[in-house]
Amino acid sequence: MDSFVVVHQSATEQKLSSGIHKGRPFGGTAVLAHKSLSKFTHHLITDNPRVTAVRYHPKKGNDLVINSVYLPFDDGSVEGCCVFEEVVGVMQGLLDRHLGCKFIFVGDLNVSKGPFTLRTFKFKSHDVTQEDSSAQIN
Repeated sequence: MDSFVVVHQSATEQKLSSGIHKGRPFGGTAVLAHKSLSKFTHHLITDNPRVTAVRYHPKKGNDLVINSVYLPFDDGSVEGCCVFEEVVGVMQGLLDRHLGCKFIFVGDLNVSKGPFTLRTFKFKSHDVTQEDSSAQIN
């Protein structure tokens, strides 16, 4: 791990400080970048522990925004639906703020069954497809 820079976020501290001490809060998200690329990358602020984003500025070509996403499990609750929509909103915000960039969304998308699915969402001016647990922006 000494060869990598780790950008991460976790909600565990937030959950513990709010007094919730039962069950398992969701872990967090992270993006690793090789140290040789660190001067070409920077952490993008998402204000959401379920989305970590890093922008890579290559010497040639479009910038690349790499996103680690943790969507909630579809437990059928209104709260779960709201959290899902909030995370999708953060993803849309990243797309809107970084026009011209290429995007990679990876992580625990928890969307293979049930009403919560990225397949039902059309991101504004971007199509989203799901393949092998990652959503790619075309």
